[in-house]
Amino acid sequence: MALVTGPLHSFEAHGALGDTLIYEEWKGRYYVKPYKIPTLRRYPAQRAIRAIIRFLTDEWENTLTTEKATWEALAIAKRNTAIAEFCRYNFNRLWSGRGATKSYPAAEAETYGTVQNYNAIGGVGTVDVSGRWGSGLVGWAMPWYSLPAAGTPTPQQIVSIHKPGIYPTYNHFDVENVEPGEYCYYNCNFSIDGKMKPTFGVKIDVTVT
Repeated sequence: MALVTGPLHSFEAHGALGDTLIYEEWKGRYYVKPYKIPTLRRYPAQRAIRAIIRFLTDEWENTLTTEKATWEALAIAKRNTAIAEFCRYNFNRLWSGRGATKSYPAAEAETYGTVQNYNAIGGVGTVDVSGRWGSGLVGWAMPWYSLPAAGTPTPQQIVSIHKPGIYPTYNHFDVENVEPGEYCYYNCNFSIDGKMKPTFGVKIDVTVT
């Protein structure tokens, strides 16, 4: 990285020059660096974090006013925002292997539901996961886990969390940017008040090309 004085024949320069150089300012000093496209590394734990946060931020919009009120009360006590407390509390629960909850605190009293049918199908750089609740046996959501070999899934191996369809409808979700290879996919499910099913679904072998 080179420090420059009067870059581009001026006293200030900002932004990219084509796909070659980037001009920036740091503490009042202007400098230039090579243009690079950041690589989005997809280590398992990073993918799990993104999947959890994506699910929580999407579901906040579908949370009822009465449910949001429980988070607003917590947010006042914590001097934070309701959505931030919803995401913080539920992220910690999911990261420790428990279910997320729509209302604070998690009561874990509701049924986690029964997923009647589910599947995972590999494609070119993607895996299509799908599922549906049994008739009248509806929970909240289904985490999917990807393992390099058969074993017991951990929260750090979550690749997506989505809501199954309600019988007879299937809901599909694409896990994208998957490296070619052989994977073992598992799933679980939890209720709207955080009760996680204690067992995982049957292993599904997936090939991604």
